[in-house]
Amino acid sequence: MKIKIFLAVLSITVLWSCRKEFIIDYPPLPPTLVVNCLFTPDSIFNIQVGKLQNLNDTSDATVINAELTLYENDLFFEHPVFNSEKNTYTTEKKAQAGKTYTLNVKAEGFPDVVAVDTVPDYITIDSVNVYISAYYDSWEERNLEKVNLYFKNESENNYYEVLSFLQQSTESPPYFYDFPYGITSIDPVIIAEGILDQSSYLPTLIFSDRLLDTNAEITFMPFLQLGGWPVYTPSSYTILRNISKNYYLCRKKWFKYLQTNGLIQPDGIAQWSNMSFVPNPTDAYTNIENGLGIFASYTETVKLMTVKQ
Repeated sequence: MKIKIFLAVLSITVLWSCRKEFIIDYPPLPPTLVVNCLFTPDSIFNIQVGKLQNLNDTSDATVINAELTLYENDLFFEHPVFNSEKNTYTTEKKAQAGKTYTLNVKAEGFPDVVAVDTVPDYITIDSVNVYISAYYDSWEERNLEKVNLYFKNESENNYYEVLSFLQQSTESPPYFYDFPYGITSIDPVIIAEGILDQSSYLPTLIFSDRLLDTNAEITFMPFLQLGGWPVYTPSSYTILRNISKNYYLCRKKWFKYLQTNGLIQPDGIAQWSNMSFVPNPTDAYTNIENGLGIFASYTETVKLMTVKQ
């Protein structure tokens, strides 16, 4: 017995000693600013400013000495100031729906960057109805709920995002929501976006209005992986966002990347550990001129669902 243990330890030691460390010599990258900000009318601007760096560079990528200038409808709006607690550049003023914001960023050693986006208008949700056990999934052997969302699509060239949550966790503003549902759909408006396959549940669904009438209707199916919990309760909420085109294009490319690499699970969460193969790098959508990242906006409307049998 002692001999077997000794041989096992010896084998492990030999194998371990045969390991060789490879250091990848990445080519130098051009100095590039990375700017990210999603903004809404009900919150201040929180702008992340970083720099492009190689995978083996473990230094802090945050750029803290940048000079930021925001314009509203081409008029000076504010100079965002670096907040060391949030690690972002923040403002005191809030954006307003229907207005266009331009961000200029300057930092020593980097090309100046510019980004522009317009805050969409608020939308009206007429109703959100949940139909219990509307479908039966024979593959998973479970019932599926159906949600019908009715809203006003009152102008052209709109882009939308829908989310659904089990409950609201705060009783006063700012409101927060707990337990997001994974969402799938067989609605032609959603299918036409090309972001779903037969087994996918995404954390949100995005779609354009090119197939929608003024009195719009969207159908989707939710799924919540919480054992013993009802799928829907009288406290469930749906959030409909009116998103900018920049937000839409960025989100859509992100979902397609996750689908291509098998990173979306039935619960709608990206599982990086399940990625078996790393493809060639894919350029993410960006509207940062001379840089990378996303500067985009949205408005959102929240509606308590009506549960129907």
